[in-house]
Amino acid sequence: MTTLLQLIFDKYASIGIKVPNITEKVNYFYEPTEKLHKFDEVTVYLNQGNVSTLIARDVVQDIIVSLWESLYKSLHFKRELPLQIVEGKVGYCHNKDTYMLHCTADDEIKNYKEKYNCSLYNVWSSNLKIETWMYSKKGTIYLEISPTYPLFYSEDFVQDDTVFEKYLASYKPLFFVEISHDQAEEWLKKSEKIIRQVDSGYMIDEASVECDKNEQ
Repeated sequence: MTTLLQLIFDKYASIGIKVPNITEKVNYFYEPTEKLHKFDEVTVYLNQGNVSTLIARDVVQDIIVSLWESLYKSLHFKRELPLQIVEGKVGYCHNKDTYMLHCTADDEIKNYKEKYNCSLYNVWSSNLKIETWMYSKKGTIYLEISPTYPLFYSEDFVQDDTVFEKYLASYKPLFFVEISHDQAEEWLKKSEKIIRQVDSGYMIDEASVECDKNEQ
C-alpha cells in the first residue's frame, strides 16, 4: 500500500490517502493496472500517534475531487459556517438532523427540511459511521471528523428519544483542527495535480464548484 496524498496537521496527527498494491487493487469497471485510474478504490486514514482509523473508502476520483472542492470552497469563503452552528459541532448537528429525518413519517419526508443543512460542509461520507467535514468561519478554516449515531445503520431503527439524547450528551468529534490558509493552498495544489495526472482523469472545472444561491 502506498500513500497517494498525506495531509499533515502536526507531528502527531495526519490524514493519509492510500492506494493498495496492484495485487490488492479494487476497480469495479476496469482491470487494475500499475497506473492509477480514476475508478481505483482508495482508503483514507486518520493517523493520531500510533493509532490509525479508517474514515473513508471510495474511488480515487470521488475522494480527491471532493477534497479539492472542499479546500477550494473553504479558501474562497463559500463554506462559511452559519452563526447557529458552533465550530467543531457540525457532526453533532448532523446527527440531530439525521435523527429527525429517520423519525419523519414516509409520507412527510418530501416536506422535511433540515435545520442545519450540514451536507454543505461534507468532504467524505461513508458507511463506516464516520463523517468528515470542512468549513470556514470568520476567515478560519476547520476540518472536523465525527462519528454518527450507530443505530442510523440498523434495519431495526426505532425512535427512542431517551437513548438518542444520552448519545448526544456524551458526543464529541473524533478529530477537530484548524487549518492554515497556507496548508489549504498546498493541499489544493497537490490534489489538483493528482486529479490531472490520474489515468482517464477528471478535469476540474472551477465553475462547477461555485456555490449556488442556496449555499450562501
